[in-house]
Amino acid sequence: MYDNYFEISYNNHMKYSIIIPVHNAESTITRCVESVVSQNVDLQVILIENGSSDRSANECEILSQKYNCVEYYQSKLSGVSYARNIGLDKAEGDIIGFCDADDYYEPNSLKKVSKIFEQYEIDIVYMALYIVNNGTHTLRSVKRERIINSFEAIDNVVCNPCVMGSVCNKFFKKKLIEQHRFSDELSYLEDGYFNVEILNDNKNIKIYLSKEPGYNYVENINSATNNFQKLFDENNKLKYVNALQKMLSLPGMRCKEKWYIKAAIFRIVVENIGSSYVKENMEIYNNLYSDTKKYILSYIICLFSYDIKHKIKLLLIGGKVLIEGKNKGITCNSSR
Repeated sequence: MYDNYFEISYNNHMKYSIIIPVHNAESTITRCVESVVSQNVDLQVILIENGSSDRSANECEILSQKYNCVEYYQSKLSGVSYARNIGLDKAEGDIIGFCDADDYYEPNSLKKVSKIFEQYEIDIVYMALYIVNNGTHTLRSVKRERIINSFEAIDNVVCNPCVMGSVCNKFFKKKLIEQHRFSDELSYLEDGYFNVEILNDNKNIKIYLSKEPGYNYVENINSATNNFQKLFDENNKLKYVNALQKMLSLPGMRCKEKWYIKAAIFRIVVENIGSSYVKENMEIYNNLYSDTKKYILSYIICLFSYDIKHKIKLLLIGGKVLIEGKNKGITCNSSR
């Protein structure tokens, strides 16, 4: 149905605001910005530098002088959420996108996004993306292009690794998100929470899932996901789980949407519970065991949405965790 939409001719009257937080990115920010300004669309590029210890601020200044569409701001508060919120305050475009300073766009990706917006009168576009690791590009894309509703989008954001919870491969109509801001209470999954909050507040919108890769997501070997201890808070609870549980408390969240969020909690818990770090810390293990027991039913209900082989594997691991916990005499903490 949508195979030939890129061949449609149209006049592009949309202006894009692309928000780029910058922190210790002196070696990558030029590549990032030039991938945006080369898109040949009406642009506002918003750089927000916050507390870098390298020459990122100098690079931002140079880029803002070189390109008329590039604006440069500095944030007194650190953190990607603060920076993105400044960007949202400054955004003037009809369409808002986000890019991380070490990532970059594919050529002509914004023109393709414009064609989707104009042809199908939708509210958000989710583009496919490449995961870049040591020069290797791995495509993450849905199998079928289609228009989905907010409920299906929540399912995809929290459960589908081909869509991801990141905001960086997504483009939003400004009117949809201009009253929303990123949570400064979250240090993990703040993107996912932002996405789900928007979808939960706008239940009648249309979202386009595109197979066209438009974004290069560069994996950082120094990221928190590669430093296991940082994934847990002072109460030895997995920060990803905290963010997902916060989603469950959003006003107006429907029961069927909560099933998918609970299923995502189960998946994240099971993927982390077998690590040596967790096994060496009994309090962390007990917390994750409690979540495994609490959310396994939701996972079973959502089992057949996609990636069935991986889901069955995780279900078997989760069952093994529960059996091992029962043998150890671990009980579920009813206060959680």
